[in-house]
Amino acid sequence: MSDDGFDALLAGEGLDDLDGFFGPVEDFDEVPLYSRYAQLEFLSGLPWPERNALLVRRAVECLARLAVRAAERGEGDFFAMVTVAGWDEYHDGGFLMPSIWYTRPSNGTLACLDLVAAADADARFVADAVSAVAGARVLRVRSSEAEPSRFERVYVTVPPMS
Repeated sequence: MSDDGFDALLAGEGLDDLDGFFGPVEDFDEVPLYSRYAQLEFLSGLPWPERNALLVRRAVECLARLAVRAAERGEGDFFAMVTVAGWDEYHDGGFLMPSIWYTRPSNGTLACLDLVAAADADARFVADAVSAVAGARVLRVRSSEAEPSRFERVYVTVPPMS
């Protein structure tokens, strides 16, 4: 496994073009880290949990670069986070689906999400995966259910968008 695989993965989904995130957004957009399993072949020598941890960590590292770029551009009306979905597949030995979710707070979409700190098993997996990323916060949407559905997402923010 090499960074070349991740670089190609990011380029394949347009995640290497950080300025592309700053155009108009009606509500929100969500760009997945990968769109085909074949793009993940470079991870084949690793155990499943490590493959998923690397996917999540690289998505959050991309988010951190995006946060820096937003600050450099003076983008005051911009918010992005990583969403981690695919928990059903993960628990069956498959891949998680990290994505970059972004919006313009002025459009009101962000106000519809009641994000709170998360500590369930899936959130702990994500927290461990991103522990090396400074300021990363692991969140869930507040729910009245005692146990989160495996179809829900875990969210990760980084400063200054935390």
